[in-house]
Amino acid sequence: IKPMNTHCFLGILLDEELRWNKHATYTLGKGTAYVLQLCCVLSSSKGISLILTRQLYTVVALPKMLYTINLWLKPIYTGDSDEINWGSIGTTKQLCRIQRLTAIAITSTFKTTATDTVEAHTKLIPL
Repeated sequence: IKPMNTHCFLGILLDEELRWNKHATYTLGKGTAYVLQLCCVLSSSKGISLILTRQLYTVVALPKMLYTINLWLKPIYTGDSDEINWGSIGTTKQLCRIQRLTAIAITSTFKTTATDTVEAHTKLIPL
């Protein structure tokens, strides 16, 4: 039997040191793939409507991305001062980028549009 660096158990990638870096990378890649497939379905002339696109994202892509997120994502904690933050800051930023890409694709707006504005127009819950 050959030892492996990672093992998939119930859809979660565990490594030898019980760190979640491989699983976070896998999840972000999977979420990006779903969003890019969703962007292919969208088209200005023949694409599906805003409501169906948002529903497809919230029903299919989000549950696939956020499966067991309470295990592998540390919530961002800001101490009493604004100097030091703890938690999975990088992973959270990347999840927000994926949702921003989805919101921009749904609304067909410019890439420079503010994230809060695009999420409000698509009625997506901020991550």
